[in-house]
Amino acid sequence: NRSTAKTQQDLVAAGVPAGDAAKIARAAGLAGDGAKKFIADQQLAAFEIAKPAQVALFLITYADEKAVVDRISAKPETVAAYGACDWTKIDQPVIDLLVDLKYRGDYTPDSRVLVQPLAARNNLAGLAQVMKARASWPNVPKDRFERRFAFLDKALAARTAG
Repeated sequence: NRSTAKTQQDLVAAGVPAGDAAKIARAAGLAGDGAKKFIADQQLAAFEIAKPAQVALFLITYADEKAVVDRISAKPETVAAYGACDWTKIDQPVIDLLVDLKYRGDYTPDSRVLVQPLAARNNLAGLAQVMKARASWPNVPKDRFERRFAFLDKALAARTAG
């Protein structure tokens, strides 16, 4: 979870006005009913972050999540168990999948057993098969589950065509 200070810093860096960023950042870590209550209490139901700021915020968050994936992948025990990830030789869809898994909380020690050896070998087809095994991802919402393997199928088709 991001701290209030980190959230505010990222929002301002993305172009959200400082006053709005300070208000929104107080919701850092909230989810479900707590987040809904915050939105209602702060009268934020109609608030929107401008599209350019949304893109900038995505890029900031992606870089933060990628850094965590890099750190975990480089741990000696991870390398010993699954192999090293040479990011210069790993296709972007593989990296994007790992970042998405991390972002949503699905990049766990249990899931790394499934995905990390395939990622280290840049095995996009193997990752697509692992991601299609619904039983391996019981806590992933149906929509996210389907989008992940559709993304990988599209990447595989592009690789085959290209």
